[in-house]
Amino acid sequence: GDSEVEKIYLGTEQVYGGDTPTPPTPVPYDEQYFTTESLEEGDNIISFTMGDGMTTAITTAVTSVSVSTDDGVTWTSMENIGARASLSVALRPGEKAIWKGEAVRYALGNTTTRQDRQTIFSSEGQFKVYGNIMSLISGDSFSNADELTESYALAFLFYQCTRLTSAENLILPATTLTQSCYRSMFNGCTSLATAPQLPATTLAENCYRLMFKDCSNLNSITCLATDISATSCTSSWVNGVAATGTFVKAASMSSWTTGTGGIPSGWTVQNA
Repeated sequence: GDSEVEKIYLGTEQVYGGDTPTPPTPVPYDEQYFTTESLEEGDNIISFTMGDGMTTAITTAVTSVSVSTDDGVTWTSMENIGARASLSVALRPGEKAIWKGEAVRYALGNTTTRQDRQTIFSSEGQFKVYGNIMSLISGDSFSNADELTESYALAFLFYQCTRLTSAENLILPATTLTQSCYRSMFNGCTSLATAPQLPATTLAENCYRLMFKDCSNLNSITCLATDISATSCTSSWVNGVAATGTFVKAASMSSWTTGTGGIPSGWTVQNA
């Protein structure tokens, strides 16, 4: 009628009226689905593919995998889960895709020579990842998920993904780890400069083994572990990282050694 509109909100963001519009409240990364965002100049294809060796055994471990390029309004699901099953998205610069899955593990193999037994992300161009990795395990119920139950749950996930540049805001919230759960997760990611924070305090056998091997550009790691007594839990995990960098550890932790199985030689150490 004759009344004047004073303010308009889009969700919680004030988009009209007032002298100082309310800025949007950012969603914490741990409340976001696992996300891939393209950093490439042109078209970029990002794929999630199961290896040739993924026989019927994997169908008991992976129930579904889906991706959305419109913030979850619509989802596309992986068909015929098993050997060679793949799900891909085409992204332009700055565009993103969110991913979810119902699974207990995505790898069957225990060595980097058996690539056919791994499910991995790959990309034609540069990209970064962020958000909560547990959306690949617990689907829509990832917000409070903090436990991995099967060995090799997320092992090899970005194995030799040389176009991945950042995982700084990737959330790995699990505080209960399993054998080899993150083994070789970023092995061979030569463009990776920033790693996700590792909040788990008690490590499991082989859980971080080879995790950052040959990440030659990686120069920052935050690991809050206070118990690294599990067998080979950090074996060769930083072999081949950058010559200098910063390692942030728990203030109470005094058991770290220096070298490829501990804190990288030549790195500065800080307390969290």
